[in-house]
Amino acid sequence: MSSCHSFHALRFALIARIPGRRSLASRLVLSFSLLILLMGGITGFAFFSTRQITDADAEVAQAFQDSLQAQSQAAEVTGWLNLLNQIQAQHDRLFMQLSLAMLDNAPAEVLQQFPMTAALDALLQHPARRQMEAQLPEAAASFTALEQQRDQLAEALTPLQERWQPIHEGLAEALNDLKRSYIYWALKVANMIFVHSTIDELVAEEADATLLAMFSRSSEYQKFADQYPALRQAVEKSRQDDRQLWQAARQLNQLLLSSQWPQAQILYRDQFPTLVKSLSVNLDQVLLQEKIISTRQRAAIAGFHTALQDQGQKIQLHLSELQAGLTRQLTQQADVAQQRSDAVLHVQQQAHQHGKLVEQLFSLFALLLILLGSLLAWLVTRSITRPLAQTRQMIRQMDSGDLSFRIAEPGNDEIGQIARSLNAFADHMEQEIVTAFRQLAQGNFTFEASGVIREPLRQTNAALTALMIEVHQLCDQIGQHSRDSVVHSQALTSGAGQQAQALAEISTSISSMAGSIRDNANDSASACQLSRQANQSAQQGHDQIRQMLQAMDAINQSGQDVARIIRVIDDIAFQTNLLALNAAVEAARAGQHGKGFAVVAEEVRNLAARSAKAAGETSRLIEESIAQARQGAEIANRTATSLDEIVTDVNRVAGIIETLSDSANQQHHQIGAIEQALERIKQVTTASALLAEQGHQSAQTFSTQARNLQQLLENFSMADTADTMQLPAQPHPRSHRVATACSAAMSQPCQLPC
Repeated sequence: MSSCHSFHALRFALIARIPGRRSLASRLVLSFSLLILLMGGITGFAFFSTRQITDADAEVAQAFQDSLQAQSQAAEVTGWLNLLNQIQAQHDRLFMQLSLAMLDNAPAEVLQQFPMTAALDALLQHPARRQMEAQLPEAAASFTALEQQRDQLAEALTPLQERWQPIHEGLAEALNDLKRSYIYWALKVANMIFVHSTIDELVAEEADATLLAMFSRSSEYQKFADQYPALRQAVEKSRQDDRQLWQAARQLNQLLLSSQWPQAQILYRDQFPTLVKSLSVNLDQVLLQEKIISTRQRAAIAGFHTALQDQGQKIQLHLSELQAGLTRQLTQQADVAQQRSDAVLHVQQQAHQHGKLVEQLFSLFALLLILLGSLLAWLVTRSITRPLAQTRQMIRQMDSGDLSFRIAEPGNDEIGQIARSLNAFADHMEQEIVTAFRQLAQGNFTFEASGVIREPLRQTNAALTALMIEVHQLCDQIGQHSRDSVVHSQALTSGAGQQAQALAEISTSISSMAGSIRDNANDSASACQLSRQANQSAQQGHDQIRQMLQAMDAINQSGQDVARIIRVIDDIAFQTNLLALNAAVEAARAGQHGKGFAVVAEEVRNLAARSAKAAGETSRLIEESIAQARQGAEIANRTATSLDEIVTDVNRVAGIIETLSDSANQQHHQIGAIEQALERIKQVTTASALLAEQGHQSAQTFSTQARNLQQLLENFSMADTADTMQLPAQPHPRSHRVATACSAAMSQPCQLPC
């Protein structure tokens, strides 16, 4: 305590020694001046300390600009590399498209208009070419070599495009079928002659219903007749032979109808083989040209691949050289950018070290300035705030009714003058108030004081007198309300018992409902498990259907393989039949000497016919099996689709059952919560009954205390009723609050704690 007083004495002594600084305004001016000087010193130190950091920031900004320029150049080089990769990919794609077009037997117009050099043209005409030649010394030579390769590629494609001739798809098969049909027809006619039967079913009624006439009206002939002169010439040349063959067949049929068997054999031997052979020769000329075209086409494709593969390797080599040069330049730019980045990093490190040093010095200098400024501000502020704090404390004590507080050691400034005035005012007020309250403490509401509290004391006495009258009235009301509370508490006790009985019945019903909901939850869980098992069974059936589909596909593929084998057997039987026919023709020409050979040929022909018939029946059975397998596959697919729908429906039902199960579980938990809540309500109801009983006892006690309060009020001495009526119409606030609180307390039910 002595050290505190000595410190304050030293502080006042320091401030008092400053000439002309005793007033508050002088102290504040001095404080603000010192603060401004301190802030100016800090600002100057910061300016001179951060100059080197500013220079380092400028160097970093320049280095960052250089780095951005290097990144821009690197991005440009990367774009050139992407361009070369795109050109390479486009060139390879064009090569593949041309190869596929040739393999697909494309028309000559497609090959003649195919842009094989489009990728190289786009590269050689691209604006980036000049930029690459300006930055890469070897780029000009590479582009010149690419131009030469483009010209060589165009020269290699020109002969192919000019000499390309596509194969007439389907024409060779149609001509072979026509040729085979004529030979089969001739064999059937020969068979009829040997068995001495007519050929009405084998002879067309009109000349335009022959095999050649029907071929002339077919789509294959109509498609290629205009663009293939050799085909048209062969068909026109064969028309005469076909008409002669038709006429010979009609004449042969007449001989057979008249049973002129030797003449019929002679007619068949002299005309039929010759005319059929002539037709075959005409058709073979077209087939030979088709074979030549196919051979040339394969040779052209092989030459195309050989030539373009060499050209493509050279083009890829030149493009790789350009890419390598651009990659080197990109690497150099990256090295330059890395060096610049290292330099920037070094500058940043130096600036960071300098900044840390400046930061430390600045922090030390700022700390010293802050300490000095804080000490000065504290001394000045303390000399002002301490008297103000004492004055504020005294005013608060006076506001709370304590007049014993006094300000010690008031100064000579404005605040000290205010403090002395407050001390004098407190002394005077304390003397008057103590006397007045002594009279009030004795219950004397007729005492009159002098001075400033005269009128407030008179109003207080009048208000207390009115308050006592109101208290008398409130005591009467309290007695009446306490009697009413006794009656109400009895009714409340009876109602609490009835509520407890009703809650017991509700609790029993809720327990029964909880058991039902628990059973429903168990049933829902069982149904959910069954739905999962059904889903698994449906999924297994779906997998088995898929396996059956795969087995049917394998059976279908095997049937197709067997069908191909049967067709081979059919072709062999046809060739055997043809050989037997030729042998029979030669035996007929030999006469008596070839009779035995004719018998052998007849047996061979019969064997070939039976083989062809068996092959046909086998082919029919296999086709029926394939069709049935296809039908089974379709049924299996539909079954798989149905199983998918069943799986989806089962999943949906399982989801619904799980939702119902969750809802049942939630209801079970909610019913449990309701049971707990009812139990708590039951406890509260029991407690309410006890409280009602306690409230009844409290109301009786309250009535007794009201009578005691009326007896105590008789001890106060109050003014006459006439003096009380002269008070203002507004009652005293405290009496009004007391009356309101009492009325509210009587109007509310009992809220005693448990």
